[in-house]
Amino acid sequence: MKILFFLFFLLVLTLNISAQNQQPLTEANFEKKRLEIAGQSFDSERIKQAKSFSDAQYLHTHQIDAIMQSMRFESNRLDYAKYAYTTVIDAHNYPQLLHHFNMKSYQSAFHSFLSNRQVANKPSTESKEEGTLNNTAIESTPKNTPQKMQDQAFNAARQAIEDESYESRRLKRMKQLSDANYMLCGQLSELMQLLSFESSKLEFAIYAFPKSFDPSNYQVLKDQLKRKGSQTALQDFIAKQDITDYSIDTLVQTPSKKPIDEPMVKAVSEEDFNQIYYLVQQQNSDAKKLEKAKLLTDRTLVSTEQVGQLVQLFVFENSRTTYIEYAFYRTTNPAEFGQLKAFLETESQVLIDQLLLQTGGENTGNTPHSLALSDEDFEALVKKINGLVLESHKLERAQTTVDRSPLMASQIAQINELFSLEETKLSFAQYAYIHVVDPQNYSVVRNSLYKNNSRFALDRYIKDQK
Repeated sequence: MKILFFLFFLLVLTLNISAQNQQPLTEANFEKKRLEIAGQSFDSERIKQAKSFSDAQYLHTHQIDAIMQSMRFESNRLDYAKYAYTTVIDAHNYPQLLHHFNMKSYQSAFHSFLSNRQVANKPSTESKEEGTLNNTAIESTPKNTPQKMQDQAFNAARQAIEDESYESRRLKRMKQLSDANYMLCGQLSELMQLLSFESSKLEFAIYAFPKSFDPSNYQVLKDQLKRKGSQTALQDFIAKQDITDYSIDTLVQTPSKKPIDEPMVKAVSEEDFNQIYYLVQQQNSDAKKLEKAKLLTDRTLVSTEQVGQLVQLFVFENSRTTYIEYAFYRTTNPAEFGQLKAFLETESQVLIDQLLLQTGGENTGNTPHSLALSDEDFEALVKKINGLVLESHKLERAQTTVDRSPLMASQIAQINELFSLEETKLSFAQYAYIHVVDPQNYSVVRNSLYKNNSRFALDRYIKDQK
């Protein structure tokens, strides 16, 4: 009897421990982790830590909401929202995250994701019907269609390979990983960066081709090769291969062979675009970023929203206008190019009007006021910022806002009035300048500074940006 009681006690204890693992963090511990994520310098690091956090901890929707606020680009917010869904405690509140997406394409993608999850998670009422549905799903799923390696598994494998001390061991493990998984070209390119010798890189690039998920983009691997002889060897190898690209496959269609030079009919997927964005972002100069962006844009069509994200990676105005003009004829929705004026100085915005006229498109003529945060949303924002106690928290919320939505100079000046310290006012005035939609009116922000030293510092900062 004592033994049975002891076994029962162990069973209850085990169940309690399992339940505890699914409990959310306290708000204090969560806030500590959120600040750690927000403190990262780049979006790529923020989303990496955020995903790792979701792997280890169940979260509420409002906590996921708070983490998403630290991410600058809507593509990353959408990526994390999809990733964190499987570990959210209150999934019925998930539609509240829609406010993070201003662009219609991301709003639509988020709606579609939620709709699919609701269908996928809908329980069957009868076992017979469930069996029928399963059979139907099996029949409609194309045979021999591989699944690409997920980011979480890839990152873990990449770290294990990087921990190897010798080139030969790294190459061996990379080949083993390729044997067992279909990988995106961007992932293969990342693995090649772990190798030191040109011969090893070329050997792996050739070896991994049969297990590439999107071989139509295999040209990106050439960028990891420095010698022309190696690049030519890889190019000759690719030219002789049959291309079966699974990345353009659908759930009800079998993969088709697609030549590398066949034009795309729609913009690159968000997942593949994230790879493009990452490759451009890693370049250490505007010239290299422009070269890489042009090269990648040659291989696939992009949307206006994607062009806007790439444009923001350039430091100099000349680089921005050069890429905008280059990408215009490789964009799926050039008629919407007017929204890119927000990323250009006033004198450069005429370029977009000229491009629209060349194609017979209408000049959408987005005014600064139409591009900025709406009056209603801005009023709500002011109340939120004013409700925060700490000056540092107010500044963080204000900076997050301008990262996600451009503001008018008058709006920036109003936010500055919410700060108590002069140094905070100057910091935000400088930070917000590159996001203002009417820089010609920035004098109103200058007037929100009380000290002449602060005003002169802002003048110098603005001059350096031009």
